[in-house]
Amino acid sequence: MKKPILSIFFFTFALPSFCNTYLKKANEALHQKDAVRAVDLLYKADEEQPNNLTILLRLAATHAVLHQYEKAAQDYERALLIRPNAPTTLYNCGNIYSRLGQFEQAHTYYDQSYKTLIDDTIKGALFKSSIRLKQWSKASQLGASSLWWYDENIYGKSVLLDISKPGNGYGDGIQFMRYAQAVAQAGALVIVKAAPPLIPLLSLAPYIAQVIRHDDPEPPHDKRFDICIASLLMTMKHADSPSKNCTPYLWADPSLVDSWGEQLKKDKNFKVGICWLSNYVKELFSGKVVPSPRSISVEQITPISLPGTSFYSLQKIDGPVAAPFTLHQFDADFDQTNGRFMDTAAVIMNMDLIITIDTSIAHLAAALGKPVWVLLSCESDYRWFTNTERSIFYPTIRLFRQKKYGDWSSVIEQVKTELQKAIA
Repeated sequence: MKKPILSIFFFTFALPSFCNTYLKKANEALHQKDAVRAVDLLYKADEEQPNNLTILLRLAATHAVLHQYEKAAQDYERALLIRPNAPTTLYNCGNIYSRLGQFEQAHTYYDQSYKTLIDDTIKGALFKSSIRLKQWSKASQLGASSLWWYDENIYGKSVLLDISKPGNGYGDGIQFMRYAQAVAQAGALVIVKAAPPLIPLLSLAPYIAQVIRHDDPEPPHDKRFDICIASLLMTMKHADSPSKNCTPYLWADPSLVDSWGEQLKKDKNFKVGICWLSNYVKELFSGKVVPSPRSISVEQITPISLPGTSFYSLQKIDGPVAAPFTLHQFDADFDQTNGRFMDTAAVIMNMDLIITIDTSIAHLAAALGKPVWVLLSCESDYRWFTNTERSIFYPTIRLFRQKKYGDWSSVIEQVKTELQKAIA
């Protein structure tokens, strides 16, 4: 079955000649990557025939590629008045409301879509949405976790945890160590299979007996679990509040902490480690490679560079950054000679606060037990749930949520206010 997608080329119905003309011109504009002109042409088609599904769906998808999600939602709502049970339209409407951070509304549309069409793509969206909203009963109907969670005695048994599966990022791997710690606390011998960049860091955790590469032969073990973020959340869903006893659950190299401490001790300001850039993504429509919506520009951070603070870049990036404020940056050997995340972890331990977008730095700093302020984009990852400033995994994290798609100004203003309090 073809999976429902947010597609700008969605034709279903025949049109009268004058609308076909507008649509043909709009189609030409879209092929030329001119979505602005295409929208203008589609508006004219819509004026001539306001209840045509093809026009409305094309208009909705074109608004979406322009990131005009409020308008796209209106278009899809109009289309659903004409055909209320169209599963693809319901699904796409859910996607749009998710982009806008209106997660309850998105969930409603995913649910309606799945009731209309049993499809793996829709099911996956509904499953994640159910977890985000902590609708655990619903989530359990859609996907169950096979991870151990105090349902049997594992004392003295060897347990291999594979965190190296495709789709698991470095931040995921760090977060999975909360589960590894729980398994070890139950008396098991924990073996972790990880991506090579994480091995130096994870090897410092005293509760992990062995860390192996993703392509190493697996040592003998009694149990084996593959972990993804959904299985972790479903397994540890009853941890309704973060336990102070669980952190830190990763450690920096003490010698590196001391070394960096010596280098930084002359700075008597309130030291802030900062990370602003996530992975780059390729836009499906334009083909351009751009920062993901999680990212914020270094220029937008400027208002929080307050007197009495010193900012240190924890951003993994090639070459120096031209920041409009004083930004301390490290040389090219940072995290090279000592291994990925090793210098970063040591520097974090010498910071007073970490301010970061949703990236591996957030997970690392929180796992180390340091205060972390995480700037979340409007469509945040479902692991952060909704309507809360806290995380069930990290007691030292505080979440600052974007209220409007693409608008970081209110988030930065809130962070500035809280930072002023912290340094007072």
